[in-house]
Amino acid sequence: MVKQRQRRLYKSCVGVSAFILLALFGFGAGPVSAITLEGSGSSYARFPRWHQAFENVLSVELRTTKPNALLIYIDDSGLGNFYEISIFEGKIRLQFRLGARQLKNNATATQLALNGTTAKLMQIEEVQVDDGQWHRVVLYHFWETVKLQVDQSVVFSKVLDQQDFVFADYEQSSDVYVGGLPVAMQASSLSFPFAKALPRFEGSIRNLIYRTVPHGITAPSILQADGIRESDNDYCTTTTTSYCSGHGICYSSDTGPMCNCNLGRYGDTCLSDIENF
Repeated sequence: MVKQRQRRLYKSCVGVSAFILLALFGFGAGPVSAITLEGSGSSYARFPRWHQAFENVLSVELRTTKPNALLIYIDDSGLGNFYEISIFEGKIRLQFRLGARQLKNNATATQLALNGTTAKLMQIEEVQVDDGQWHRVVLYHFWETVKLQVDQSVVFSKVLDQQDFVFADYEQSSDVYVGGLPVAMQASSLSFPFAKALPRFEGSIRNLIYRTVPHGITAPSILQADGIRESDNDYCTTTTTSYCSGHGICYSSDTGPMCNCNLGRYGDTCLSDIENF
């Protein structure tokens, strides 16, 4: 009986969330101004916490020409659960873990039995998002079902075969990170340490929408950012030869092309092997 009530509530929540999305995107809500991240070694944007409830929806629109990047990262302050949305070889990928929680007692943390709760992976193969066009990504989480959607018609669902589907209490949930993580943030403090090693997002983001406190479903304001540009002009594709030497990675800033140099290379264009060149 309890299970039946939960499923009726689940179906009701799906309808409520569908209405929310229609109200935001189908009835003429104006687009939120885009932000453009340069993709440098320190660029990212931080937004307020996502308030998790029994039904959860987060959506964002992106435009990029880069095939690999961290798009969104959220975790439970390193206690085991996380959402990581990234671009992998031009495809949207979601990695996540739910129901793997720790208990904090005084200054110590005791890992609860995970009961087979491992990280899950979902990837949308049908849409290439590194084409310089706007694409919309939606993450749904309703009880044991997680859905990933890219654009209007591509949806991939996963039903979790576990008993606990809780992400985190609001106080434990991290802020929402877009495009990268702060340089000072240690990988060991994350529920998914590999997120720190992912390439940073270079491109534009708009219409990031999810539930916050106390505003409810909203497009939240940026709390903190580094590497935000005033335009999305691509200065790295204006020449036939690579701007950066020594396999450095070019990114565009408001003042022109810049380089993320490989280890052991220095200078504006990574031309020197001597530091302070």
